[in-house]
Amino acid sequence: MKPAENAAWQALDQGLGRGLLLLFYMSIPMVIGLEAYGRFAFVQAAMLIVAQPVMLLGLDLIVVKRVARGEHGAVRDAVLARAGLVGATGVVVIAAAAVAAPGDLTLVALLWLYLGTLAFEGLVFAYFRGIEWMRAEGIVGTTQKALALPLLGLLAMAQLRGAVLPAATLALAASAGAVLLVLLYGGRVAPAFRRRERRGENAGAAAMLREGSVIGLAALTSVIYFRVDSVMLGLLRGSEAVGIYNVAYRLMEGTLIVPIVFMNVVFPRLAKAADLRAAVGRAGGLLAAVGLVVSAAFAFGGPPLITLVYGGAYERAGSVSTVLALAIAPIYVGTLLTQALIASDRQLEYLRLAVLALAANVGLDAVLIPPYGEVGAAAATVATEVAVAIAGARLLSRQREGTAI
Repeated sequence: MKPAENAAWQALDQGLGRGLLLLFYMSIPMVIGLEAYGRFAFVQAAMLIVAQPVMLLGLDLIVVKRVARGEHGAVRDAVLARAGLVGATGVVVIAAAAVAAPGDLTLVALLWLYLGTLAFEGLVFAYFRGIEWMRAEGIVGTTQKALALPLLGLLAMAQLRGAVLPAATLALAASAGAVLLVLLYGGRVAPAFRRRERRGENAGAAAMLREGSVIGLAALTSVIYFRVDSVMLGLLRGSEAVGIYNVAYRLMEGTLIVPIVFMNVVFPRLAKAADLRAAVGRAGGLLAAVGLVVSAAFAFGGPPLITLVYGGAYERAGSVSTVLALAIAPIYVGTLLTQALIASDRQLEYLRLAVLALAANVGLDAVLIPPYGEVGAAAATVATEVAVAIAGARLLSRQREGTAI
């Protein structure tokens, strides 16, 4: 499948699909109220920090790299490794919720089911990305996201209430997507799950876990970085501040489809590139230019859109969106740079960069959130994203002996 076709399928999922999912997240506060939404956002952020990185552990990217390089048997090893990770994570988080927050036990269990289902789907999509055939992701991913909003309405009519309502919606939509994926494309991917290729120390689920541990630690650090604002706002300023911040943050996330689509399509080729630095240089200027245009549009259009949709009670979220707009262009460029490090097997450098970014963001949050609340959290995000882009560019500019970078 040609890159343009893959980009179209990715744009369908990441564009239309994410747009529909964004409508779902925008609707939640209106359906369950700000306080319940803040609680849902807080627990979801905690799950994304604690559970999801352990479930994923960088295995998707490893599958893409290995399949792109001809090692199709890596898929089965990754499935076995992920099964253990998802199961162990479920036991830990559900047991912890039962002891520490029994009132949120159902919420945590539903979010674990949602994230676990997506984790297994991710391996199938990673295989298809590795062979550069992304139709399944476009069709199934879009359908799955599109189901969230109508399911939210149906469950609300069934008298499901509170923070459990959006969590149950996400779990049900993910399960429906997994069933659709098996029905439509199970036969196409099944041979890869049965293949086992012995290639020395790189073979087996244990090897997958070893290779994924560094990427997983970096991903965990990155997820903590992206979600720690919500957690620290909840701890320092309460659920209302979390809700206000997440209204603006979810809108800003909708603008990130460009680097996501780009990297999903290009990453398999970067993994095989003879001159990765040149390839990154060509893409970086384009992403930066597009990011600046999107930043300007979001800065001017975000506040009135939030007021139009949510009313005057959410005026503070408009101020947050204006600040977050400044982070968009750096995020575009930083995504390319950090993924390029992984594509060139420089996971340790990516990990170091992620740790430094987290430390900077937490430090800035601790300083800025107490006096400035959600606006301070947004300012911390902007400063950290600029630093990540600069540091990533410096890392990739270094020529290493024996590599193409």
